[in-house]
Amino acid sequence: MSTTEPCENGGTLQHRSLGEGDWHQELAIRSLLARCTRSLDRGEDEAEFLDCWTDDAVFLVSGKSLRSREERRLLFHGVQRPIRHMMTDSVITMDEDNGHHECNLLVFGDTDQGPYVRTHGFYSDHLLHTRSGWRLISRLVTKFA
Repeated sequence: MSTTEPCENGGTLQHRSLGEGDWHQELAIRSLLARCTRSLDRGEDEAEFLDCWTDDAVFLVSGKSLRSREERRLLFHGVQRPIRHMMTDSVITMDEDNGHHECNLLVFGDTDQGPYVRTHGFYSDHLLHTRSGWRLISRLVTKFA
């Protein structure tokens, strides 16, 4: 099965079912996404968080469009912690050096009374396979009311 979708960078992405040889690429994408959320949640490794993105990546969240490495760096340092992002029901599709990831999102905070859901929603990510591995080129965060 194959479908086509426009990308943030002006190109198009042809979705297809993963073949047997694609599983190592899917695992590489899943690892990138885990490193991205864990580094943001823990707030310990700015470089790891920033390395998950291409330099010209776009991060669309809460009506804001973060379009530079510096804006993503400020986001990293501005996150109210403790926080934990949980991505569920991930679907990854790829076409050559382009990838797409969609998932449900739960974001937890913590207080003296225990954890609580800060927000929930949906991630839609576009990825690019570079010489350094997979990187995010765009992330759209849709929050549910």
